Amino acid sequence: ATGPFLGFSKSNPTERKVAWLEEHRPDYLLAGSGQLEHLALALQDRAPIEGLKGLRAVSEPLTKGMERRVERAFGAPVHISYGMDEVGWIATRCLEGGRYHVHTEHCLVELVDGNGDPAPAGGTGTLYWRRYPTADSFAALPLRDAGGTLSAVLPAEPAGGKVQYY
Repeated sequence: ATGPFLGFSKSNPTERKVAWLEEHRPDYLLAGSGQLEHLALALQDRAPIEGLKGLRAVSEPLTKGMERRVERAFGAPVHISYGMDEVGWIATRCLEGGRYHVHTEHCLVELVDGNGDPAPAGGTGTLYWRRYPTADSFAALPLRDAGGTLSAVLPAEPAGGKVQYY
């Protein structure tokens, strides 16, 4: 069973957010990665929010350092998912293996080559990215085969940084 939804504007000052969390003691907290990090920094000298079972980071990249700070401050695991307004959740990170499970019930994720044909197993590719929202040129980042998964590490961005990619 789920409980009621409670919302609190992200534009409130961090100390008001902390007071609200301590008052309402939610089971789960959904927030942008940058917001979670700001809250974690404010909570670092306090006890974790009582009763919190988990956090969901959305809308912004969450670095490993941010994730460690947030989990330590809140005393609860961070769940990470990727999605789009058009289709909802696309993939959710598995807490056990660290890889992503694609939600095939409502979307298809396919790696393709430059001609739009399915990419062969063990192949290579290129990820094009830029800071968002900017008019910067896209930068090319080679993808490498990491045990059957094409992967790349985007350059570090500030906590509120976003990237656009194709």
